[in-house]
Amino acid sequence: MQQADYEIDMYGEADDYIGTFGGSTSDGTISFLWDLTDPIGNQRTDMKFTGQFFVAAAGQPLPATPSGTRTWNGEPPWNDGGFVVAWAALNGNQTLTSKLDQMVTDGVVNVLDGSYTMNSGNTPHANAFRLTGDTRDALLGDLRNPSFRNFYYFGHGLATAIGAWADARSVIADTQMRTNLGNYLGILIPSQTNLVSNHPFRLVWLDGCETGKGKYCEAFGIHQTVTDIGVYQLLQMKSRAFLGFKTTTTTNPQQTGFRADMMATFFNDWLSLKTLYSCVTNARANTFYPLESSWVIYGATNLTRTAP
Repeated sequence: MQQADYEIDMYGEADDYIGTFGGSTSDGTISFLWDLTDPIGNQRTDMKFTGQFFVAAAGQPLPATPSGTRTWNGEPPWNDGGFVVAWAALNGNQTLTSKLDQMVTDGVVNVLDGSYTMNSGNTPHANAFRLTGDTRDALLGDLRNPSFRNFYYFGHGLATAIGAWADARSVIADTQMRTNLGNYLGILIPSQTNLVSNHPFRLVWLDGCETGKGKYCEAFGIHQTVTDIGVYQLLQMKSRAFLGFKTTTTTNPQQTGFRADMMATFFNDWLSLKTLYSCVTNARANTFYPLESSWVIYGATNLTRTAP
């Protein structure tokens, strides 16, 4: 069915009838926004809503019984938290591997020190957490910890995975990350008909090839859409954003110090309450090592550290 008319009867968490949405679709997709205000002007605070869908071909009577049912669960309350920082080797060159450790330490760990709590393995002016097959489970545990709501990763990436060079045990697929965090956006799984985000993140930067090409962002509770803080406020959700790249990226092994400076500029801007978009464009304008051009933001492009 392509062109169709529909109505949605909405019910609250006590199965109380709230009201009906109606409309039509030209391509079979039913999409709508609701600010959670009921027909008499009350703001609903339910943590669960159920919609009964009545759908028919355009111009035809709607059926007497529902064509389908969908449940939406509200997010559990959460606050911004600490920063998980990790990097992974790009190849077997030990000199470059040492440089990458120093790059992430100087460009991220040293800057965030004193402003955010970081996961174990990040020691300011010494070293940063390295993702390997042996440390993968520890990283997943840190990400699962509700006290952490931000994540920076540098290393190899794909649209559906991150991980270290020649180390299959280190790889974390988007499906594995989604299961680890309990974030299910835009998908249905056999035992669950709800779309819910159990452990959403505030800011995620996957600094690797093609990390923004797929829907890895949704594993962190961040929809693959470009929006702003106002939309999250309308939906009564905490604002959030994801930064990745749509194409292959490269790191010049002779200029890791310059790249660390670019990364430090980004995070200093973030700590100075600049918008994520400004952090990115300033990093892109870096004279000595500009941020790769295929960057993409999903979520709120105007996200700041203190945004609602």
